[in-house]
Amino acid sequence: MSLTLVACWGKDSHHRSPQITGLPSASSSIPPLPDLHGTTVKVAAEWNGSDQEKFTKVLQFFSKQTGVKVNYVSTGTGSNQSFTSKIDSDRGIDVAFLPRLSLLSQFAASGRIKPVGQSTLKQIKANYSPIWQDLGRFHGKQYGVSYKATDKSIVWRNAKTFDKARASEPQTWRQFIPVAQKIADSGIPDISIAGADGATLSDWFENVYLSQSGPDMYSRLAHHKIKWTDPSVERALDALSRLFTVKGLVAPDPLHTDFRQSIVQTFSVPPKSAMTLGADSIGKILPHQYKKEIGATVVPFLFPADTKKATSSPPPQICAGDIAVSFSGTVGAEALLTFLASPQAGEIWAQQGDFISPNSKVAFTAYSDAISGYAAAMLNLATSLNYDMSDQESGSFGGTGAGSEARDLQKFLQDPHSVGDTQRQLESDAARHS
Repeated sequence: MSLTLVACWGKDSHHRSPQITGLPSASSSIPPLPDLHGTTVKVAAEWNGSDQEKFTKVLQFFSKQTGVKVNYVSTGTGSNQSFTSKIDSDRGIDVAFLPRLSLLSQFAASGRIKPVGQSTLKQIKANYSPIWQDLGRFHGKQYGVSYKATDKSIVWRNAKTFDKARASEPQTWRQFIPVAQKIADSGIPDISIAGADGATLSDWFENVYLSQSGPDMYSRLAHHKIKWTDPSVERALDALSRLFTVKGLVAPDPLHTDFRQSIVQTFSVPPKSAMTLGADSIGKILPHQYKKEIGATVVPFLFPADTKKATSSPPPQICAGDIAVSFSGTVGAEALLTFLASPQAGEIWAQQGDFISPNSKVAFTAYSDAISGYAAAMLNLATSLNYDMSDQESGSFGGTGAGSEARDLQKFLQDPHSVGDTQRQLESDAARHS
């Protein structure tokens, strides 16, 4: 289905708030599922708390349709190593939701997971764009169903601060710092950077790198097929160095500002910054008085392309998410994957909020909150979708601890002039895990 996000990349209006058209408005039927009374399926994922409660309703619906008893276990959040260790310690897992793409390659290469069956493959081909189908493949075989997604290229701006400065959204990276300077000159720092959260800081680098160097170089760097001492990395770090070092552009103390604080800074009263790179999870954090102002005061736009002129096509985007795979290959596991690839499975969670589906047939009307709806529209619009670089990197280099890309970039934020030293440190840490 063709999707159109009207006015996000318009030429005139200061607001240019998104108006979404062309999205699916009604659910498709539930795919045929077998009667599996007496069957048990064990499912593992990182989700706990409210996310686990919401996902439980998805599993309950599946159980009602098939008679399958589903046992859910939360692995908790952690590194690839900790996730693998928890899966290895419980050989009874039938279906797991992999939080990083590198895990799919790891498990598929070792023969731990099974390719999907024909019923699941039929649903994937009917409901997912080729981009999302590709993310679940390994060496040409379909192993995974992308179920829960995140758009990591969304910038959230406070339209009132932009209006005060008579500033418009930057449509290219070349415009980004001049717009930031214009807003800072009005008396408010333009950008809140969540430097305390290494993952968010990595998102800044990865979006700049993708914008400047394009998807092919982005993929090569993610898989360490080029070195971090490459001139393309220097160019991206130079761009961030300019952003970090111009006085007044960045809200104070970014190294000790976490993701939650960056959202609050941008949408506090009065605001302490004008915009922040915040993915699509701001709904849980956004101050109450702003929750009804999505598209008016709280306006999303995509991280701008490097120097290309604004067009009706969106710039490249970075995504992440959870991919369902089968470890056991049982009929119960296959039935669950088939259901998860259907629009109905996404809509059950979408109706509960704080969720976006990569399934293009999920009805836009199913989203209970505007933030998730806008994010889903932007993600489904993507003509160039690139999986989060950190989630593709080997070992702990893709994490947030010592010796990771994120930790090295936090050191760079402390000393933004240390471009060469940062490149050498990133290369040294990446090489240890290649």
